[in-house]
Amino acid sequence: PNKNFGAKAGYSFYYGKQFELGFYDMMVNDLSVQPAFYLDKVMVSFPVQDTNMGIDSKLYLNMSGVGNVDSIMLDSRNMAQLTFMHKRKYFDWPVTRDNDDRDAREYIWSVGWYYFFAKNYEGFVAARYMMNYDDTKGKNWTYLGNRMSVTSTIPVSKKIKWSVSGEYFRQDFVKTNSSYEKHRTDDIITVSSL
Repeated sequence: PNKNFGAKAGYSFYYGKQFELGFYDMMVNDLSVQPAFYLDKVMVSFPVQDTNMGIDSKLYLNMSGVGNVDSIMLDSRNMAQLTFMHKRKYFDWPVTRDNDDRDAREYIWSVGWYYFFAKNYEGFVAARYMMNYDDTKGKNWTYLGNRMSVTSTIPVSKKIKWSVSGEYFRQDFVKTNSSYEKHRTDDIITVSSL
């Protein structure tokens, strides 16, 4: 509405149908609102999110989150970004064992850096480190996550931009799994191009 305040809102819908299995059909509704305050070289925003996921026409997950994102222009080409998010997750399907209860509070912290380049700053390179802690009721699912990512958008021509990203995510589950009696660690690597 004015030079010091703005807001973004979005809604996304996802539907997946499993033809061969006949079950695990998925539907996801996601609503987000992000009011932001613009100062001289700083943007302070407070994203709010509400998501629900249904599987086989039954509610599976409700998730709500609120956070703070601070973007700070260091000079004309460099920007730092600090983020904190808090999410609550409620799983609606019955739990067979107490240790498998996935209802949780999730805490997310991140620090990122952007470098803008090319004509009119249309291209950028970004690097981000993020840590999250998923504090579940059941001890089998509590984990500490560390995520590192690099993303770039490169203006190839006036009408074509190429985006490429890579991410490494390590999940360290805090306690020994009571079903398998083993400590679990997941290493997830994601690469994408658009």
